Amino acid sequence: MAKINLDEVPFEQIQKLGITRQMLEQTGNLEKLLNGEKTDLIQDFKVIHDGVEKRFSAHLVLEPDETGKPLFRIRAPEIKEVIKQAKPEEISLDKIPFKQLAPLGMSREILQDSGELEKLLKGEKTSIIPNLTMVILGKERRATGRLFLIIEPDGKLKFRVEFVKANQAMHQS
Repeated sequence: MAKINLDEVPFEQIQKLGITRQMLEQTGNLEKLLNGEKTDLIQDFKVIHDGVEKRFSAHLVLEPDETGKPLFRIRAPEIKEVIKQAKPEEISLDKIPFKQLAPLGMSREILQDSGELEKLLKGEKTSIIPNLTMVILGKERRATGRLFLIIEPDGKLKFRVEFVKANQAMHQS
């Protein structure tokens, strides 16, 4: 799409998602849209579903409709854009959601005793951990992987598992 005129941009289309013209201007994303490019990852989208506010991250792009008028389209981000590993300055013991470890057969104490908690506090992945417990389709399964912390769009920490194949685990442990 060629350069878009500012007066053609249907800002009212995205206001109900919590995005304003001012937000786009302040982040430099308005200029990208006017040049026919997609925006950076925007983490401020919100919708009300069944009376509950849901937040999500996405890109915006302006694409022409059948008459050539530009309309906003939402583009899902790549998974690597959404799952951002937490940095050391974003991590503290009081922010780590240790309750999330129980379903994996792990605990704060296990991580602390093994020295893996120190890695997490530095923003690193743990060493390979065998026998993580997973419930898949109602059945308990064992998996091998590394734990790491990510930052959710709302700023909260969350544990993620990077699965490791058994033959990788033997070579990397």
